[in-house]
Order: sequence, then structure tokens, then C-alpha cells
Amino acid sequence: MRIQDLAIIFIIIILPISIVLGAYTQMQISTISLQTEYDMKLIAATSDAIKAFQINTANSSTSDIANSKIRDIEASVSTFKASIKSVFGMNGYSEDEMNEYIPALVYTMYDGFYIYSRFNNQNYLYEVDENGNVTNNPLDKNGENVFGLKPYISYSVKYNPNSDLDIVITYSLDNYISIKGMVKVDGEKQYWDKSGYLIDGIKKDASGKITYNGVEIDKNVVLSDTNFALLCEINKMVEEGFYYTAGKVRNTPVTIGGTTWKPDLPIESVIREELEEILSKELNDIDKAIELLLYTMKKQVFIDGNKRTAVIYSNHYLISKGKGIIAIPAELTEEFKDLLIPYYEGRDEKEIKKFIKEQCYMSI
Repeated sequence: MRIQDLAIIFIIIILPISIVLGAYTQMQISTISLQTEYDMKLIAATSDAIKAFQINTANSSTSDIANSKIRDIEASVSTFKASIKSVFGMNGYSEDEMNEYIPALVYTMYDGFYIYSRFNNQNYLYEVDENGNVTNNPLDKNGENVFGLKPYISYSVKYNPNSDLDIVITYSLDNYISIKGMVKVDGEKQYWDKSGYLIDGIKKDASGKITYNGVEIDKNVVLSDTNFALLCEINKMVEEGFYYTAGKVRNTPVTIGGTTWKPDLPIESVIREELEEILSKELNDIDKAIELLLYTMKKQVFIDGNKRTAVIYSNHYLISKGKGIIAIPAELTEEFKDLLIPYYEGRDEKEIKKFIKEQCYMSI
């Protein structure tokens, strides 16, 4: 076969293949480029939505309340849509038209999530006339397929392997869990409502002894409630052998060095109530422990040993929650005392809280 013939065969067979492969490769490059461009625009819109949510929650004192949280998320969804319109050049599109391009948005929270998507509205609310009679005019798009925020869904699972156990465990993004339900203990069913941090390394032997990484734990101390009774018990241990009134609410005036301010005589019922108010505040565990620490110091509940009692008391709360500890370094003791004075006098509490959180708290 002549060389010319081979060249013709090569052109007839190889050239079309090369053209097809070249076109396919170019199409793949264009597809990947377009996909990358879309991904970058979606990431930018998502980033805008997250920033909007963070700004709204950071500037709101009610961001942990459900209605306020829903409002902040809906504002974030609006920001996402506005950003999508901008980056994709869709400024002329209406709200309903935009929804068709967004199948779902998921907001993962600390212990659950919200889903913004299409759903069948089943409110079935109707207008009421001036006489109080229900009319046939539906409200809020009854029965229609609408876009909106669905109810909050917790990270929870139900365990019911047998008649001895019927509980629901709610998880979170860290190791904090809540357990609620019926548990059979010693042949008797009990309702459990317990919560805390799930910590690895804890073991329990046949005798009931509990250890954490080889160190024995007194469960009666760690698992006891951080309440007024524990506060008194701690002061009793701190001042044992010094005052016969250790662990009892003082009934005599005291003075504080470095200031003319004097604490009022403490009233047990008021102390109990105010401690419960602190413990029920919507604060993270560290901030709540700092509140307990400073409150106990300022109230001067006992005749002596109030600072030591307050430190141990607040650390009990932190340890029971699986957190770290608060310890004032020796070299910062004088600075801490200087910050206590304006706090006692009601002039400044932000500075000492910041100091404790940044200089005295140690995580584990």
C-alpha cells in the first residue's frame, strides 16, 4: 500500500476522532468553568446570608427566643435571595419566581435545624366577621403549596428497645445531650429529665466506683445541683475550725477593704431566689459561672471566706457541665481586687467579667 493511501486512511479515521475528542474536551472545560462560576456565586450568596444572620443575632438580646430566631433566619433568607439576584443578574425576578430556583435552605443550629422550602400549608385559619362568626374566607394561604420556614427539628432520636426503656435523646453540635423519658430502675419506672456533657474516659466498676481516666469521682459532689444548699456546704468546709457560724448566712455587718461601700445583710430567701434567676438565664455556661462567682462575692453571704467559697462554687457549676475552671493567677490577684471595687460599687461590671473570661478561665 502506498504512503498516499495510508495518509488518506489516517485522515479519514483519525481526523474525525480528533475533532470529536477536541469538541468533547472543550465542552467539559466549559462545563467545569461554568460549574465553578456557579459554585463561587452560591458561596458568595451563602456567605452574605450567614453574615446577615450573625449580625442580627449579635445585636439582639432576644436572639435565643424562638420567634426572634425565626425572624433572624427569615431575614437571612431574604439576604440570600437578594444576593442570588445580584450575582446572577436576576434583579427583575419576583419573590415567587426566585423560590422556583431555590429548592431548600437548611440552617443548622446548636441542637437542631430549620428548613426553608416548599410545603403544604395546613393552618386552615378563616376570617371572623364583626359578629364573631367564622367566614369561608381562608387566611394565610390555607391548604396551598407555599414557601416558608418549617418548624424547628431537633437532633433527637427515640430509644425504645424494650418495656424497661422509653426515652428521647436530644444531641447538640458538641457533646451536650438531654435525656427525657421513662427508665426502669430497681424494678420501678421513673421519669428522667437529665442533661449534661457526654465525656469519654468515664468507667464504672462492679462496686459502683466511678473513675475518669483512672481518677475516682465522687458522684454525689459532681452531680449535685449548684444551689444554695451546696453554697452553704462549701463555705462550711472552707471555714471549718475558724468560725462556728461557718456555712450559715451572716447576721452581722461586714466591711470591704478599699471602699466605703458595704453589702446589705443577706436574706436567705432572697439569695435562693437570685441564685435561681442566674442559673435560669439564657447564658452560656462560662458566662453563667462568672455571674455566680461575682454575685456570691458581692453579696458576702457568709461572715468570712466568701471569695474562696465563690470560686469553688462557680467551678462546681463549670465542672458539672464538662467545662474548665476559673482560677485567679497569683500575679494577677491585685489587678483582680482592683477591678472588684468598681464592681462592688456598681460602677463597672463589664471590665471584671472580661478580665475573668480572658485571664482566669482555663478550658479543658
